[in-house]
Parts: sequence; C-alpha cells; structure tokens
Amino acid sequence: MAPAAAGATTYSVTINDGTIYSFTVDNDTYDNIGTTLNNNPWWEDNTLANVIATASDATSGGEPVEFARSASNTGTSGIVVTTYNTASQVDLAASEQFEGSESANYAVFQSLSYVPEIDGAALAKGTFVLAALSLYTLGARRERPRGKRA
Repeated sequence: MAPAAAGATTYSVTINDGTIYSFTVDNDTYDNIGTTLNNNPWWEDNTLANVIATASDATSGGEPVEFARSASNTGTSGIVVTTYNTASQVDLAASEQFEGSESANYAVFQSLSYVPEIDGAALAKGTFVLAALSLYTLGARRERPRGKRA
C-alpha cells in the first residue's frame, strides 16, 4: 500500500457485502506507479474493479478516476493498462486502455474495513436482557408499602 500524498483526498466506497475500500487518486503513469497499482485489491479482479468503480463518485479535477485492473505487453511503450473508470454516466464502469507512459488519475488503495454485522442470536439475547431489566426497574419503582389492610 502506498502512503497517501500530502493533502491527498481519501475516498471511501462501500460495496454490497459491506466491505469499505478507501483510496486516493494519483495522477501519474503506470510506468511510474505500476508496482503500487499491482498491489490494489482490484488488480486482476475485473468484477471487483467494476463494482468499486460503479460505486465510486470520486473524481480528480473533473477527470475520471481509473481503477487499473490489468496490464499487457501490447502497447507501443511496452505495456497497456486496462481500467474501469467513473467518467461515463451511461456506462459508469466503462473499460479503457492506457499506454504505460500515459498519465491518468489512478485510484491507489489505502485501506480496507468492514461494516460490522449484527449477530441475530446475540441481538435476541440482548433484547431479552434489556426487557427483563426494564421490567425489574418498573417493579422497583412501583413497590407498595407493606402494612395491614383495613
């Protein structure tokens, strides 16, 4: 994981399974930051790159953000990077290709976290305990004085 550049904005995207991907945007070439891009979780995972690009609304200076997902040795500079990007409103995750020496706004992975799930069994037990505690508290407040009845 590359450290975020000073002053770089960190974007967070939550996908369907509750995973939160945080990333910054780096305007650079694949030739310069290819090793960093190869370590992104969406590298060589077309589905994940597409899902994150689709869920993302991150832009850099009005330009699309590129989620690099693969590279091949077919370009004139020796490599072509295939990305999903956030530019098109019609096809939000349109696939694009860049020469390795061509500058683009690449998403650079920063961190991964998860939205905590509620355990159904623990929720039921907690609800039962809270209900019992509430009833006990109400009963203690309504305690009647003991004495003889007339």
